[in-house]
Amino acid sequence: MNVQRRDGYACVICGRRKGHEVHKLHCHERWEFDEELGIQRLVDMISLCFQCHMIKHIGFADMQGWIEQYALIEHFCKVNEVEREQFAIHLDESVQQWIIRNRIDWTVDMSSYSQYG
Repeated sequence: MNVQRRDGYACVICGRRKGHEVHKLHCHERWEFDEELGIQRLVDMISLCFQCHMIKHIGFADMQGWIEQYALIEHFCKVNEVEREQFAIHLDESVQQWIIRNRIDWTVDMSSYSQYG
């Protein structure tokens, strides 16, 4: 499967296009989590620009020094048409979810993508 071709060579979140507004796109996995059964299932792969991809991994990106967090916050607020306060709420909820999910010993299910590999 060619993810970028399927996504029209554009970031599925902000719509910026490869070769126009951005130099390249990243492939990001989308997972479904069954916390009760401890199953993490790969459900899709999507095209993201660098900024949208780093927002998905904001803590890791900040730790690695890949991009300043303020630039990601600015991008998030612009794309979602929200103020910094709404971003702060979103970030806090995401961190709390990450903490809960990190306590689980996951079984990874990639069966929906095994046909491509």
